[in-house]
Amino acid sequence: MSIRRNIRISIFLLCAIFISGFLFFNKDIFSTKGTSFLNRKKIIQIVKTPRDIFKTHPIFFTENKNVIDFTENNNQFIWDLDENINGSLKFKLVILKNKNNSKTVLPKFCQFYLFLKNGKHKKFLIQKKFTFNQFEERRKYFILVKRFKILHNFKKGNSLVFKIEFPKSSNSKGVLFGVTIPKIQKLSLINNQNVYHPNLIIISIDTLRSDYLGLYKKLENEVFDFSFSPNLDEFSNKAVVFKNTYTPLSATWPALVSLFTSKYPCEHGVMYNRNQLQFYFDSIATHMLNLGYITLSLHGNAYGIKFPGIEEKYNFFNNDIDLIKYAVKILQRDCDFPFFHWYHLMGVHAAYVPPKWVMSIIEKDKPYRLYKLGNIMRGKVEVKPAEIEYIRKLYAGELYNLDFELNKIFNFLKINNLWEKTMVIVTSDHGEDLYQHNKNFFHYPSLYNSSLKIPLMIKFPFQDHQIIVEEQVSLLDLFPTIVDYFRDNKKKDTDRIDFSGISLLTLLNGEKDQFQKRIIFAGAKRFEIISALYKGWKLIYNPKGLIINNHVGLPYPYKKIELYKSNEDFFEENNVYKQNFKLVKELIKQINNFKVQYNNLKSNKTKYHIKTSKEFSRKALENLKTLGYIK
Repeated sequence: MSIRRNIRISIFLLCAIFISGFLFFNKDIFSTKGTSFLNRKKIIQIVKTPRDIFKTHPIFFTENKNVIDFTENNNQFIWDLDENINGSLKFKLVILKNKNNSKTVLPKFCQFYLFLKNGKHKKFLIQKKFTFNQFEERRKYFILVKRFKILHNFKKGNSLVFKIEFPKSSNSKGVLFGVTIPKIQKLSLINNQNVYHPNLIIISIDTLRSDYLGLYKKLENEVFDFSFSPNLDEFSNKAVVFKNTYTPLSATWPALVSLFTSKYPCEHGVMYNRNQLQFYFDSIATHMLNLGYITLSLHGNAYGIKFPGIEEKYNFFNNDIDLIKYAVKILQRDCDFPFFHWYHLMGVHAAYVPPKWVMSIIEKDKPYRLYKLGNIMRGKVEVKPAEIEYIRKLYAGELYNLDFELNKIFNFLKINNLWEKTMVIVTSDHGEDLYQHNKNFFHYPSLYNSSLKIPLMIKFPFQDHQIIVEEQVSLLDLFPTIVDYFRDNKKKDTDRIDFSGISLLTLLNGEKDQFQKRIIFAGAKRFEIISALYKGWKLIYNPKGLIINNHVGLPYPYKKIELYKSNEDFFEENNVYKQNFKLVKELIKQINNFKVQYNNLKSNKTKYHIKTSKEFSRKALENLKTLGYIK
């Protein structure tokens, strides 16, 4: 009996050893079916920055940099250190005097100090005197910029004090002065080759509809012989693809503020493109900066003048080719440090003017022709259905050209060993009607799929397969997702930040219930007209019968109640509200609840506002006019 028992035990152990060995040597077979790449225990920080600096201190913007303003805090800035740091402190001193302010006379000299303070004890690290002769004269102002780098062993409980003093007899009123956000690079961690810090890149493509991407056509079982997005299709093969993603408002600046703050436009207050964020809100950028990441944005649009958390901003790129070329250059600079980059591309935005070589591929037998879309919308130019279809192909040609350029960023990341270490998010701010609703080529004030439904793909670090998500999600969900993934274990970030979206990691980890029950809202006309998306249904509710004008001044009418089976009727041509009164009644009730909960400006009003020069604001308005946003 004992012999048989021993034989059975031996066979069991041999099987266990065999299975264990098989699992160990073939673990990749099983990892392709799971979501193990989502598991992030902690973020390794190799850079230290002052926490919540945009929330706790005034900032001014100049020379594409945000600068900590000393003028409202006794000519100084104090950074209290909360840990021992052996590393290299880097920052720039900036002093700026506008030429147009004749009442301000630049002092003949100023004294700059940086010292460590421990109780009553001071240890000076920098004592420098700068004279007026050292200032560089620009067209609009005089400026002094000095770089500093200090190697030191900083102690917990010490304070770094940055201070400027002017002669008592001089008048420094009207002079801006401060330092760029200081960083201490931790030497002990940098020397450790095993340190891993995932990077983050967000690529938002203005005006991009999801249904024009080959990967989304494939998901809808659409037959096509040519993809306008071959490189994004390939990107999606090892990414999470969200089939049903919606923007809260079909205009760029409101949508992008919502993306970065996880707030509806009626919460953060940016309702139109000419608006700027007035009050401090936590954002993706402030969170990444608090984690010690380099934060930067590159824009083909004037957006983001007052956006919190982004240290460096480069706006007004004339085309995506220049922007992507500069992005690669900055990636080369930042690749050794944890970075968060945001690129906002304008390639598919009107007017649709793709290169001729692109159209020769897409439409081989048709002559290349461009159209003034506003004139068509106003009825000044008559066009046939075939011409409308050609204009849509011009839009697709813009996508094909952008897709070609975008691959340069992907290739750089792969060649330089950054691809697996970087989370890359590709999405859009809104879509484009393309003459499919109210004879409108553009987007705002559309609440239809053509302008609200957008692509969303997230490539996580070390992801090796594609995941398709069917549930409806919102642009507001990105910020909580990033906080959930890029987590500082020392801080309770989810307790500190108030989100209106939901982390997508919960969905990817199988918790689908709250996503299946949720209603996603979008709005127009200061959210007086609201759409509600629920389980493939969309209600557009316009109780006052308001008629809004599109950006060329033509009416964009909505009925008081429109209901569509949105997931089956993409172009939302069949209004079925009369057959579904019970559902309509429930969705109207939820819209009214939304107005109570969200339809007010939830602002953390502080005395700190990011200052921008009149010159920069003027340039932003000019850019908006060029893009056709305002007249």
